[in-house]
Amino acid sequence: MKRRLRVGVLLGGRSVEHSVSLQSARFVLEVLRENRHEAVPIGITPEGKWVPLRALPSPETRVLTADIPAAEGSEAIARQLIGLGCEEPAGKKPAPPLDVVFPVLHGIHGEDGTLQGLLE
Repeated sequence: MKRRLRVGVLLGGRSVEHSVSLQSARFVLEVLRENRHEAVPIGITPEGKWVPLRALPSPETRVLTADIPAAEGSEAIARQLIGLGCEEPAGKKPAPPLDVVFPVLHGIHGEDGTLQGLLE
C-alpha cells in the first residue's frame, strides 16, 4: 500500500491578493484530500504571522487573523517550516514531519521566490 503524503499547504500571506490565495487553497486542499493525501493547511496572516489551521476557514472568510483557532501541534509545524527545529514540551508528541510544502500564495512573498527560498 502506498504511503499517504503529508502536504503542508501555505495560504493567505502578506499580499493584497490574500483573499485570492484563500480561494485557490480551498481548491488545492479539496484535490489533495480527494487523492487521499494528508493536507495540512497553514495560514499566513496579512501581518505575516504563521497560523497552522485545524481546517480551512469558511468560503466567506476573506482575511486570516491571528485569532483563528490553530491546529494541535501547530507551533511545532511552524517551527519545522521555518527551520527552528521541532522540540515539544515534555509529554507532548512531536508533530509528524511534512513530506512537501505546496505554497498557494499570490503576489509579493508568494510569487517572487521569497517563500521558495525560505523552504529551500
